[in-house]
Amino acid sequence: MWFIILTYTATCIIYLIYPSQQELRPETFRRDNLLTRFMTWFYAFDTNTNVCPSLHVIGSLAVLAAAWNTPRFATPLWRTAFTLQAVLISISTVFLKQHSLLDIPPAVALSAIAYYLVYIRRPRRSKPAS
Repeated sequence: MWFIILTYTATCIIYLIYPSQQELRPETFRRDNLLTRFMTWFYAFDTNTNVCPSLHVIGSLAVLAAAWNTPRFATPLWRTAFTLQAVLISISTVFLKQHSLLDIPPAVALSAIAYYLVYIRRPRRSKPAS
């Protein structure tokens, strides 16, 4: 939970200080079919603003970090599955033109900092008063 709190708060602050937008989406599609209609509908409600760093990437890396630090998912099969889903979510945002490739590295960097703070750096706990 702390991973999400830290990364989403930092990202919202970044969006307030440095709003970002990308213009990768087509205005119209050359063909009319079920998938192009879906993408038209999808683009209508999912704006192309505040894209860097990508919250899609941060969210998928948050799940990955939690899974890798959960004993139940410590097997190679589970770790591979969670890693694969994080990679696929990250690249799908580029293919769907929600993000550019430039939005992914800042999200990975922010996630790496959060991973260090949440999972590696162990806060010192004081002993209870006796």
